[in-house]
Amino acid sequence: MSKSIGLFTKEMLDKAKFDWCNLNGKSLLIRVIEQDGWRFVYGMESNKLYLLDHKLLK
Repeated sequence: MSKSIGLFTKEMLDKAKFDWCNLNGKSLLIRVIEQDGWRFVYGMESNKLYLLDHKLLK
């Protein structure tokens, strides 16, 4: 059984795409996760995870 971290399993987080983004003068590590027809975009800063956007994919 996969270990769950919030809505996502560890395997899903391991497969997530990473990128850097400058938001309001701060550098954020961006994670993009696609699950069940949805795309979630998270930003990480100082060990805090922020949901930046989510979208239902068509």
